[in-house]
Amino acid sequence: MKNLRSAILINIIVVFCLQFISFIVKSQNLQFSQVKLINTLETVPAGKVWKIEGFMYNQSIPLTPVVQGNGYAPQVYNQDEKIIINNLVHDVRSTRFIGIGWMGGSYSTGPALYNWEQKLPIWLPAGSTLDISTGVAYINVIEFTIIP
Repeated sequence: MKNLRSAILINIIVVFCLQFISFIVKSQNLQFSQVKLINTLETVPAGKVWKIEGFMYNQSIPLTPVVQGNGYAPQVYNQDEKIIINNLVHDVRSTRFIGIGWMGGSYSTGPALYNWEQKLPIWLPAGSTLDISTGVAYINVIEFTIIP
């Protein structure tokens, strides 16, 4: 019986402490501010955060290229799209293609197409810089205001 009372008392103290801490710790909320299409160097303003939602590319994923003629090795096609965050270049989409080629009287194996895309969203705090780079026309961003 004494152990049960002690356990109940400890639980009551823990619940009271958690409620007290929740009043002391200030939480922040995000309030929608605007939607942006970034195509030049911009900085996240103070009191704001940006959520990168997507990218609009200058070019599409290539169609299957085919090597024509005799003596050609398989065609390899590499395409990368990039953005710049805080002066560091990041790939946001990469495409690799190995096509069919004519080699010494027979066709080589292929084709093989590999495509990789950056997982989204990407969150940027105030003071971060963002810019387009190779293959990217616009970066789709949602801006939020931090409400204390």
